[in-house]
Formats: sequence, structure tokens, C-alpha cells
Amino acid sequence: MTGTPPSTSSNDHYHHAPEQTELEKALNKGLTKAEPYSNQLLMAFIAVAVILVGGIFWYRSTGARQTAGWDEFAVCRAPDDYLALADKYPNLPVGEWSRLQAGRQFLAEGLGQALTNRASSDERLNKALGCYEQLVKLNGQPNLREEALYGLATCREALSDGDDKPAIEAYEQLLNEFPDSQHRLWAQERVNALKTKTAEGFYAWFRKQNPKPADRPKPQDIPSTPPEDGFSDLKLPTGTPEKIEAPAKPPTDMSIEIPKPMGDAPKDFPPGTTAPPAAPATPALPVPDAAPAPKSEAPATPATESKPAEQPAK
Repeated sequence: MTGTPPSTSSNDHYHHAPEQTELEKALNKGLTKAEPYSNQLLMAFIAVAVILVGGIFWYRSTGARQTAGWDEFAVCRAPDDYLALADKYPNLPVGEWSRLQAGRQFLAEGLGQALTNRASSDERLNKALGCYEQLVKLNGQPNLREEALYGLATCREALSDGDDKPAIEAYEQLLNEFPDSQHRLWAQERVNALKTKTAEGFYAWFRKQNPKPADRPKPQDIPSTPPEDGFSDLKLPTGTPEKIEAPAKPPTDMSIEIPKPMGDAPKDFPPGTTAPPAAPATPALPVPDAAPAPKSEAPATPATESKPAEQPAK
């Protein structure tokens, strides 16, 4: 019975495949067309993934550097410290603000020494000028650029030798780019002042001056200008010195000679001795006026007592 097809039952039905939707048809058609370019598409997908991962890593690392930079910014004090921090983070906001702060401090120090130390003042002003010029070229944040233009104009005016055009241009650029700037009134006033002949003559005269710091006072016990050749100003006596006599030797006999009294010494005392002090005199007793005569040894006859006279009887 081989070779005979199996008998089909009358209960069996033919099942049609489900019809595809328009979306499925479009996807199948697209996959069929993209199949020859599958390798290129895979490489593009990998490249996009690498870029995304790199961007995430850069963002996180930049955030960490930014945080570390602001921590260092908080502890800086001197303008050189801010300048070093700006060079350490050149393409970050913390680096730009550090450069601005360095320029501000250099400018303040330069203006403060303009009347006392020309060399140091120009050095500080030129450092500030370099900081502001770099910030203007970066064209960064608006508020940062505004402060940079103001500092640039101030530095150019302070370093002017009579030619005030660079300073005027910087002030006018500040007014044009930032008409509502907090420095607009001062900038306009400086523009009007620098365009006068008085300002031009003043800065030309001031640039010729060369103020220097005064010498430090020396201690009072040291001469201010010591002699060039040691003790050249010291005047020594000329000629032969006079003969100086040595003092006489002290006597070897150190006994003391007592002077003798003037006149003859008393006979009761040997010569050379002194008499003892006299004893105080005793007071003399009073002498009676009349002493009674001494009585004889024979007793005297007693005197008879006289009897009183008898009175007559009455």
C-alpha cells in the first residue's frame, strides 16, 4: 500500500496565515533592504554607544574637577595663587573666575603703588592687563565678560602715556555690549574725560615721572652713610705723644701717726698719753652760821626752878 496518498478526512480544514499589518510589512521591507549594510550599521551603533559612555564619563570627571577647583578657589588669597589656579583649570568656569580674581587683585595693587613705586606698579598693571585680555578673547559668560571689559579699560587708562585711544575703545565696547552695565555711568564719564586735552596732557606728564620707594630708616646707633675707606674720617693726633709720668708708688708703711698735742703734757701722765676725764665735782655741804661752844666735863649745877608766887586768898 505504499505509494498511496493518505486519505483526507472530511473534517480537516485549510488554515490561512494571518495577514501582516502595514507596520510589519514596512519593517520586513526595511530589514530586507538593510541586510547588505548590516556590518556598517553595527559599527555605527557601537560608535554611538562609545560616544555616550565617554560623554557620561567626561561629565562626571568634569564635575569632580569642578568641585575640586572651587575648593581650591575658596582658600586662595594672593593674586599669584589665583593665576596658578586659572592655569590649572583653563577650560572650566572655575579657571575663568580665578583669572578674573587675579586680574582684580593685580589691578588694585598696581593702582595702590602708582604714586610710590613706578616699577612695581607697572609690573602689576601689566599682569592684570594680560588676565583681562585673555578673558575677553574667551568670550565666556556675559557677566564675566562685562567685568573683563571694565578691567581692561581701567588698565589701559592707568598705563596710558598720553594716547588714550585704547582706553576709550575699551570703555565704549563695554557700553555697546552691556548698555545696562553697573559700570555704565563711570565708563561714560571716563570716555568724556579722556577725550579732553587736559587728560591727554596729564597722562603724558605722569608717565614721565618715576616715583621710587623711600629708603628704609636705619637704626639710630649706626651712621646712615658709613665711611668708604673704613675709618678714613677718624682723626688721630699727630706728632710724638707727651711723656706720661707713672703715679708714685704708695708708701709701704701704712701706720697712722697721731699728732701730738700743742704745749706741755701734764706731769701726772707720761708724754704721749691722754688724761682720763675728770670726775664730776660733789656739791659742798652748807656751813652753819655759829657752832655751839663745847661744854666742860664737869656737870653744871642745875638751875633751881622758880616757884610761882602764891596768890592771896580771897
